Amino acid sequence: MMRKAFFWFLVTVQYCCIAITAFVSPRSSVVSRSALLPRRSSAVVVDELLHRIRESKNDKAAITSIIQKLEENGLAQRYLDDEKYIGNESKDEGTNSRDASSSTRRLWDSYELAYFDRSIDGGRSDKRRKNKKNGIFSKTFKRMLCLIFGLRYSFQHAVFPDRFVNDVGVMLFGLPLAIVAEGKFTKISPEDVKAIHEETGTELRSDTAVRIDFGPSVLWFGNKRFPLIFPLGSKAQSPPVTLCTTYMDDKVRLALAAKGGRLVFTRGGKALDPFAKDYISILEKEPISGSMVGLTALSVLGTSVCFFPWTRIPVGIAFSMVTAILVKRAFSPIKNVKSSTVTA
Repeated sequence: MMRKAFFWFLVTVQYCCIAITAFVSPRSSVVSRSALLPRRSSAVVVDELLHRIRESKNDKAAITSIIQKLEENGLAQRYLDDEKYIGNESKDEGTNSRDASSSTRRLWDSYELAYFDRSIDGGRSDKRRKNKKNGIFSKTFKRMLCLIFGLRYSFQHAVFPDRFVNDVGVMLFGLPLAIVAEGKFTKISPEDVKAIHEETGTELRSDTAVRIDFGPSVLWFGNKRFPLIFPLGSKAQSPPVTLCTTYMDDKVRLALAAKGGRLVFTRGGKALDPFAKDYISILEKEPISGSMVGLTALSVLGTSVCFFPWTRIPVGIAFSMVTAILVKRAFSPIKNVKSSTVTA
């Protein structure tokens, strides 16, 4: 009897100790169990993101969910302050921008735009697109547009120490063209980030938020050694862009725009091809003047009339309208100039 009583006493004490331990430190047991579960690394999530973009780009909800996971993983990284991302300013002083792009300076590189969720304006365009009815005319127009226009590539070059260059290549009637726009970026203050959040509802990262001010764009085609470069106006065609970098590694760079648009830029691929560096020589050359652009346009119109007789009527109408405008301007009365602006 004494042995049985002592045995049950030990069993009772053991169960009481287990119950007290579980009651006092429940978190430790949960942590120990969760520690046994496999964790998905950022590299695995990036591969899943790229696979999802390739296979089902229209599944925006799934892609956004994956992007948000990477954004959480990148919160602790200082992409615009850490030396491993931007390099050392004192060491890189006087260094060529090409030499500044290396594995230890991950920001300065050529990227290809792989995905954007088409809500750069905060989703308003998506709402219009849903409300707009796709009739037979719109579908036919889209098909015709695909026949005459095609996208070759869309690059963004981060150039040391403070420049972004947008480089978009297209095919227009079978002719390869490219549009290049260079912009300088500057970091914005936390107050500006707060104001953007109050205005648009988008919460940018204050440590990586920048404003990109683009200059005038140029259109060019031909050989990069002897290109034909045409200015697209004297002012910037693109308004200033405000965005922040939310994640970056050896494969991708993620960005969040001020109005909620998410962008995915990838390294490698077409960005490693030799033509991806053509923008360097293009930006070093002067574009053709406006008078030369007019002469080239007239030459193209004249050539089209010779080879395509059916274009004579529309070309003749266009030429008559331009001539009428020029004649009207030439013979229009000159406005009186104020005496305050007249100098001796």
